[in-house]
Amino acid sequence: MRLRFLHSLKTRLVAGWLAGLGMTLSMAGLLYFGAQTMESSARRASAADDNVRDLFAFALICHRYMNAFEQSLGQRTLVANNERRIAARSFESRMARMPQTRPSNRAGLDWASLRAISHDLQTVMSGADAMRARGRFDDAERTFQRARREHFEQRMLPWFDRAIQVQRTQAELLERALVEQ
Repeated sequence: MRLRFLHSLKTRLVAGWLAGLGMTLSMAGLLYFGAQTMESSARRASAADDNVRDLFAFALICHRYMNAFEQSLGQRTLVANNERRIAARSFESRMARMPQTRPSNRAGLDWASLRAISHDLQTVMSGADAMRARGRFDDAERTFQRARREHFEQRMLPWFDRAIQVQRTQAELLERALVEQ
C-alpha cells in the first residue's frame, strides 16, 4: 500500500522536515523537563550536604564547650575563663537556633531529644560554673565530669552519630539518584 500524497519530491521533503522538526521539539522538551528534575534533585542533595555540615559544626561547638570548660577548671586563668565564656555563648546561641519542628529536609532527626539533652547539659554546666565562681573547684570538677559523662558522652555524642549517619545516607541517596538521571 503506497501513500499517494508522498509521490512528489516536495511533499516528501516537507514530510521529512516536519518529522525532523517534531523529533527535535520533542527532544528539546524532554531535555528541558529533565534539566528541571535534575536541578531539583541537585538542590535536594546540596541541602542534605548542608545539613550534614551543620550537624558537624554543632558537634564541634559542643566539643569546644566541653574542652574550654575543662581547661578553665584546670588552669583557672583569665584566658581559659574567657575561652569558656566564649564557647558557652556559642553553644547557647546554637541551641537557640535549633529547629523547633522537623523541617521536611531534616526528617528522621529527633530534634526534641537533642534540645532536651542540650538543656540538661547546659543546666548542669551552669551549676558547675556557679560552683567554680564560688571557689568550690573540686565540686565543680566532679559536677563537670558527671555532666560530660552522662549528658555529653552517653547522650549527645550518640545522638550526633545517628543524626550525621541519617543525613549522610540521605545525601548519598539523593546524589545517587541525581547521577542516575
